Amino acid sequence: MQKLIAPLIHLNGDTRADLLVQHRLILDAARDLMEVMRKARPHGRNYLPNGSHYDVNRARDAFNERYNAVNQIYEDFEAMTLEFLNQE
Repeated sequence: MQKLIAPLIHLNGDTRADLLVQHRLILDAARDLMEVMRKARPHGRNYLPNGSHYDVNRARDAFNERYNAVNQIYEDFEAMTLEFLNQE
């Protein structure tokens, strides 16, 4: 993914407070999604041997790819938020 670019705080744009609210909502949503995803991680008890359908390891790998993508989104927005908050 491309690096997110922090907004520039200026008179014609959103206020720092408005941007902070927007970014906190994104961070909260990502954090909530990660929490729910942790509870739904594939577990072997849900992948009982059934011929070619049993592959808990592949299920975990696919799940972890998606979890890591959400985590990356969280980290990117967190870094961008800190960047615009540090503008003078």
